[in-house]
Amino acid sequence: MITVAAFLHAVAMLAYPKQFRAHFGRELSEVFRRRLESSSPAGIGRTAALAAWLVTDAVISGLAERIHRMSRAGLQDACFARLYSASSRF
Repeated sequence: MITVAAFLHAVAMLAYPKQFRAHFGRELSEVFRRRLESSSPAGIGRTAALAAWLVTDAVISGLAERIHRMSRAGLQDACFARLYSASSRF
């Protein structure tokens, strides 16, 4: 069960930007595995529910991180464009 869930979590982690995964990916995977292992005495149903929740959370959080980085990059581009267009008037 945990091996399949770990695989699904690894696939879900692809929603995060590459740089984020390089920095935090190993730690997030370890935390995921530890949380599932600690929930296993509660039964397979609870472990499966937790795995589904954590995989879904990884997808949503990964997409949110991508959107945040894209909007931040867009904001920076807009600021630089405004700065250069304002300085070109002088």
